[in-house]
Amino acid sequence: MTVVAIHQPNYLPWIGFFHKLARADVFITLDSVQFNPRSYTNRCRILGQGGPLLLTVPIGKEGRHRRIDELRIADHDRWAEKHYLSLERSYRRAPFWAEHGPFLRELYLERRWERLVDLNETAIRYVMTYLGIRCPLVRASELGVDGHSTELLLRLTRAVGGTVYLSGPTGRQYIDEARFAEAGVGLMYHEFGHPTYPQYRTAQFVPNLSVFDLLLNLGPEGRKLVLAEEPVSGGR
Repeated sequence: MTVVAIHQPNYLPWIGFFHKLARADVFITLDSVQFNPRSYTNRCRILGQGGPLLLTVPIGKEGRHRRIDELRIADHDRWAEKHYLSLERSYRRAPFWAEHGPFLRELYLERRWERLVDLNETAIRYVMTYLGIRCPLVRASELGVDGHSTELLLRLTRAVGGTVYLSGPTGRQYIDEARFAEAGVGLMYHEFGHPTYPQYRTAQFVPNLSVFDLLLNLGPEGRKLVLAEEPVSGGR
């Protein structure tokens, strides 16, 4: 059995992204679809001094009508420096800033990014390595597969030799399960219960933040929460 998961390459993704990734044998970053400005492809949430803070990587106006792999980062407003300073101000007193701060400094201040997918994938791979997730990443744009909705997911899964597609829970709302059954490809749904953990800024836990909130607060202990077993349900 080869389990394939597929998701847009988000910016500093939340914990659930990596929890799902850890349960796949192959993970396809879905960069061949049109960019949705309401998604988290170029945005993430961290815990700022006054509560949740949204960080947004600037994309030119033309990006709203382009595929994710075509997105160019708008070089204005010193966005990289601002994102780094926001992270530093928010987490410099967190228990594991000394461990992850150097990577964040390099990511924002010592490298120059043109394409959003390259920035996002670099951060994703860093987290994967730290968590010990060895699942290979494959870009959808490199597979030469087209289609929409269920057909696209099915073709991508088969393109990498997958026998089972691991969908997010919202897939139940749009996936044609009968089509997967006809193609002889299994279908499972990922379930994720968001864990709580100590956040040094607040006594009341704030969920759905970037995975870096977890890493900066828990360090190696965060691996247990991301890799913890959760149920995976089969298709109907």
